[in-house]
Amino acid sequence: PVSQRALNDIGIAAGSPDWLLSCCLSVPDWVVPLELLMLDGGLIVSLIMLHTQAKHVARHGRRWMVLALWTPLAIGLYCLGVWIMLQPMQMRGTLLP
Repeated sequence: PVSQRALNDIGIAAGSPDWLLSCCLSVPDWVVPLELLMLDGGLIVSLIMLHTQAKHVARHGRRWMVLALWTPLAIGLYCLGVWIMLQPMQMRGTLLP
């Protein structure tokens, strides 16, 4: 139904959305662990890239200063992503009164 509405909004005739199809489907149990795994992978890749860039950019003892500046940002964004993902999202895709 959401895709049909989006297509109708941009001018492509996709028929009238049946909003009853979007209200009662349960989320499979494997979705949340998969999303957490993807966030974990993103954090690990970000930290590896930060370490690699700090090694090439900073000289001598300044590498740890660069890491100390950017690592909390990466970890903070990871925590924000986990917090947003764990928020209740049951109302997405439903019509407001």
